[in-house]
Amino acid sequence: MNFTSSILKGRYIKKIIAEYYQVDINSTSRERRFVYARWMGMLMCRLTTNLSYPQIAGLFNMRDHTTVIYGIKKVTEKMGDSLVVRRDYKILLDYFRPKLGNVDISI
Repeated sequence: MNFTSSILKGRYIKKIIAEYYQVDINSTSRERRFVYARWMGMLMCRLTTNLSYPQIAGLFNMRDHTTVIYGIKKVTEKMGDSLVVRRDYKILLDYFRPKLGNVDISI
């Protein structure tokens, strides 16, 4: 997968995540629903594209790649505690898997 197709896939993921959570994914709001949607989008980008952390940060208008690392860490931790987070993860992964190809689901 080349860089251009990864960026296009990342943009597609952002669009679907925004629709799924009914939020403006580009918002800088720190409300939980916006933050959670961004975290899930970052995780889906990491799993389904070859984008690096800095590239994902750029896609989500973040200043720093460490924000992406932190977000992915937080959402994966929440999967252990929350049925809702696990459900969302499974629904989104099942949606993206046939559209974006093989997905590494090992977290």
